Amino acid sequence: YKNQVRQVAQESKEYQVVRSQVARGLNRAIHMAQKLGVPIDMTSVPPPAGGGHIVEFDMFSAVLHDPSHGGIERQLIVDALNRTEGECETAVKQQFRRLINPFYWLLELLSFVLRIPFLIVSSTGFDVSKIEDQFFGKSLKLVLAALILYLLIKLGFTKEELLEWLSRIW
Repeated sequence: YKNQVRQVAQESKEYQVVRSQVARGLNRAIHMAQKLGVPIDMTSVPPPAGGGHIVEFDMFSAVLHDPSHGGIERQLIVDALNRTEGECETAVKQQFRRLINPFYWLLELLSFVLRIPFLIVSSTGFDVSKIEDQFFGKSLKLVLAALILYLLIKLGFTKEELLEWLSRIW
């Protein structure tokens, strides 16, 4: 009887429309959950008496096809979706605060300026991450930061203004 009900539901036009919408948004939901650190990966172990393979899958994909042994509780999927939505809301608020904070942009600009020599080196094909982690790379960043501070002092910034600005950033 369950198979007949399932078959009728799958053949209905509304079911196919909803299933299509879910399928189209599935990869995005999986990517967002993984990026935001929401645990959606599951492992299904077969019963000892029956045997079989251990199956690893993500909860969101189980909406369309549940490969687990014995099925996955739908509330777990709903909870994972709600957690993902909550993390998305938190990320949006955090990014908005960064967007309107001028000190964040000044720090980003400073960080970019300090990386310019390494960007030039990376264009030649060298592995920049190795250079940046070495003493030479850190020393170069320190020298560039000191040069920027010197230029700011020459432009008329007082020591107090620079210290206040730095204290706001960190």
